[in-house]
Amino acid sequence: MTDSAPDLPIVLLLSETIERYPEEPVNYLLRGEAWLTAGDPRRAASDFEAARDLVRQRLAQSAWGYVEQAYLDRAQAGLTACEGELLPTDSS
Repeated sequence: MTDSAPDLPIVLLLSETIERYPEEPVNYLLRGEAWLTAGDPRRAASDFEAARDLVRQRLAQSAWGYVEQAYLDRAQAGLTACEGELLPTDSS
């Protein structure tokens, strides 16, 4: 777990889970959603990208991929939400 993680129980739990199972995209996806809810779109985007990359690897090896596609769709939706949060505001 990183020292910079805030004292958010869900983020702390998911960070520990990611340390144990770094190849599981759902953990990054859920932590990204937690970061987004906590108002940290930069960290959220990083986790959504990690989830998306892991899912794409799995889809390439999967004959079915229904769950993976759902994860990919959710990660992409999270990234879209982050883009709205990260856009500079026009204060003029």
